[in-house]
Amino acid sequence: MGEKSKKLESSIFKEISKDAMYYIPAQIIPGLCGFFAIIIYTRFLSPAQYGIYILVLNTISIVISIGLGWIYNSVLRYHEFYGKNSQLSQFVSTTYASLFLVVIILIIVGLVVSFCFFRPVSKFLELIFIVIFTFIGKSLFSYIISMLRAKRETLKYSIYSILNSLGSIVLPLLFFLCFRPSPESILSGITLSSFIIIVIEIKNLWRHLNFHSLSLLIFKKCFSYGFPLVGVAFGSMIISISDRYIIQYLKGSADVGLYASGYDIVDKSIKIAFSIILAASYPIIVQQYEQKGSEETKKTLGRLLNIYILVFAPIVLIFITMAPQIARIFLGKEFRDASVIIPWIALGTFFGGMSQIFAQWLQLKEKTRIIFFIFLISAIINVDLNCVLIPNYGILGAAIATFISYLVCLIFYFRAFCKI
Repeated sequence: MGEKSKKLESSIFKEISKDAMYYIPAQIIPGLCGFFAIIIYTRFLSPAQYGIYILVLNTISIVISIGLGWIYNSVLRYHEFYGKNSQLSQFVSTTYASLFLVVIILIIVGLVVSFCFFRPVSKFLELIFIVIFTFIGKSLFSYIISMLRAKRETLKYSIYSILNSLGSIVLPLLFFLCFRPSPESILSGITLSSFIIIVIEIKNLWRHLNFHSLSLLIFKKCFSYGFPLVGVAFGSMIISISDRYIIQYLKGSADVGLYASGYDIVDKSIKIAFSIILAASYPIIVQQYEQKGSEETKKTLGRLLNIYILVFAPIVLIFITMAPQIARIFLGKEFRDASVIIPWIALGTFFGGMSQIFAQWLQLKEKTRIIFFIFLISAIINVDLNCVLIPNYGILGAAIATFISYLVCLIFYFRAFCKI
């Protein structure tokens, strides 16, 4: 029995390794593009301009995570389940229709909020127009990518991810040259890049949309599973980016730009490699859970955690010991004071990655409410710490708050993983 278990585990990790080979370029190239984007933008933009760009992009990410994240998570979780039960057409049609409906609702809400709070409206029309199209592009692109991951079409996933990432840095540069370096130029380039992929994939999108195949039962199941993860996404966003809004309120957009540049250097570095492991492993772990059960899947996640620690602990150590040198290499001259936050963000991001591995187990067991409460507690701690630390310590206080929040999150996840 032990030999059979080892062979099964070895087979699972061979599958993960095989898929990871396709995911490697899909994560490394976007990660490198993210690095180059930071290097370029911190040299072309002032800290205040970079801060505005970050706040706008983060706001779009928050809206997508809260409004649409439940759909993306349901695609990853249930594609295999409904495919096995010959209901794939109903599932795809229902999730497509849900996506389009929610996108329209969110745009209407966004326009109402804009006209109520942005005065005079004419001053912000260009930015509002660009933000709406950026939101649509990123929403549809994220759905396409989620579906490709669920179907394990790793080659196509890689190609689209690479094209989108390259476009998201090349096209803003063209807008810089043709117009002027500004947050609007960056957002326009990102939007155009997303729509290029959407146009390529548009036939497949509409081919599966059949209103006669819509299922209220599937919608309810996806919503019931995914809606608690909205709270998780919101909690995660609060931990990772709420500090930027608090810094904006207490210190101004220049400090937001400074903090975001240092944060993103670390975050993108660690997530380049971790996202490869996560993207390759999750569909296979779902498949293993559906076919082989809980015991083998939990062992696989344990080994995945060991690999994570082995790979990422040395990277974190480099960030801790060489923070000033890293800031000088990657950041513009006005942004190099961000080196003080790099060690704290590195440790926090490391703990956050470990938490995601434990979270996979809770998602498989459909214990999304537990995930929600873990992130809710961590998010409350994060906001409280930011409000206390930022007035006295500035961006360093925000970094310390992030570290403590991710550590608390990890402790709760580990306890839940051991008990369930």
